[in-house]
Amino acid sequence: MAQHTDMDCWVKRKKRGYLFVTGDELPYPAVSRHQVEGLIGEKLDEDIPIEEVIAAAAETTHLFFLIPDAQRRRRCEPRWRELLGDHVICMDSPDDACAVAAGIVALTEKAVPSLDALAGVMAATGMAKERVGGVLHALDGYAALLDPTAPRRATPAAGHGARSSWWKRLFG
Repeated sequence: MAQHTDMDCWVKRKKRGYLFVTGDELPYPAVSRHQVEGLIGEKLDEDIPIEEVIAAAAETTHLFFLIPDAQRRRRCEPRWRELLGDHVICMDSPDDACAVAAGIVALTEKAVPSLDALAGVMAATGMAKERVGGVLHALDGYAALLDPTAPRRATPAAGHGARSSWWKRLFG
């Protein structure tokens, strides 16, 4: 990602993009020079420590690791948190991955001002109340980092506006 991706947002505006990785395993300690050569064709002198890989990717992207559910959290969260800090997000269900990623982008880019506003958009477009709650639960800590003065844990809005895609309503 750091060396082989041209992103319009970065190239033209020096604005970082978003990179979401999801999983439930520990990261390898390094990227293998042999795998890089076999997959990309680039020859490296040595393996690249994971910390350097993450630092390079973070120069041009907001990098997040999404853990599918609380059960798998115990296995991998501590090490990923060492590497990414508050950009490790534990979801209630793997079904929430797209909505959580969209919520992160919406909150970070200020397309929505708060979790309450995000809940309203999702609920108004017909997302099930349980899924809205799961997304809000996953994003509560991250949203608090973006706005420490905001109240914690929004409740899903009950409104039922137009049933268009909530993604489209967030990002136009």
